[in-house]
Parts: sequence; C-alpha cells; structure tokens
Amino acid sequence: MPGFAVSPDFRSVMKHNPLANSRAEYYYNYTWYVPTILGGGRFADDARILVHLKEATCPTFSVNVEKYLGASVEYKYAKSVTWDDVRFSWYDTVGLLDIVRQWRRAVWSPQDGLRPAAEYQRLTELVSYLPDGSQSQMWQMYDSWPSSIKYGDLTYSSSDIKAVEVTLSYNYAEELTPAETAKILR
Repeated sequence: MPGFAVSPDFRSVMKHNPLANSRAEYYYNYTWYVPTILGGGRFADDARILVHLKEATCPTFSVNVEKYLGASVEYKYAKSVTWDDVRFSWYDTVGLLDIVRQWRRAVWSPQDGLRPAAEYQRLTELVSYLPDGSQSQMWQMYDSWPSSIKYGDLTYSSSDIKAVEVTLSYNYAEELTPAETAKILR
C-alpha cells in the first residue's frame, strides 16, 4: 500500500482510528486511454492511432497570484487561471503522418496561412481508470489544438521505435467523476 499516516501519538491513533485505508483503490499511471483527440477518435476512422499512444501528460491547473502589499502584510488574491499544455507521444506507425498532417493543416498550411481558431480548436478527452476497469475519471480539454508537432529524432545509435510528439494547447479543462464519465462513454 503506498503511503501511510503518522501522528505524534502514532500507537494510540492506529489502535483506535487508522488514518490510512488499506482498501483504497488507486489509479495507476499505466491505466489510461484517449477516447477523443482534436474532435475525432471515438468513432472516427483515426481511432486506430489511439492504440499506439506511448505517453501522455495530464492537465495541470495553476492560479496566477496577484499580490498587494499592505502596511506590513502582503495580501494574495487569485489573478487568473492557466491550464498548462499537454503532450502526447505516439509510436510512429504507417498512417500516423497523414493524421498529424491533417491536424497541422487545420491550423496552418502554405497555401492558406493561419486559419481561424473556429476551424481547428476541438475537444480532447483523456481517461484514467482503475486496474479492474470498474471506474474511470476523465479530463475534457476544450478548444484544444496542436501547438507543437515534433516528428521524432533519427539515429544510427539505437534501435528504438521512433516517436512523434504533439503538444496540445487548450483553453480550459474539466475533471469528470466516475459517474459523469460513465454517462459520456456509454
């Protein structure tokens, strides 16, 4: 069991009221999938690429702090909210280039330049689930779009599978409970 609780009076607390639940269920860093990326995936033809995902980062919520210096105390207030970009990494497979190129062309192409945001901002979903599959929690990232595409590195010094990394920027995310996620994924 990961972690435990310690108090100054550890023996009496553990005897009468254990703080750590030995039956807690944990979400692991390898039990996850992406049902929707940039508006496609769940029931689209490009769903096959979601199987070849290697790594993903979860959304990060940060509050920028406004500071005001009073007579002798510094007061702090929430100034604005930032959702950090997420990164997805795929094993490079035949057909992935076509899909990534579609994402890039939705944002920019040599013929059309930058497109309006309404043409490329889409929903992306990331699901984390318990090892037995009984409960899933989801992040929905709204207005996501590819802000960086790295087609991987080439080398003669290793025999690893090449990886393609896509960084998605998005405006905000919502965390959904297992009950809310179940309604969406039905």
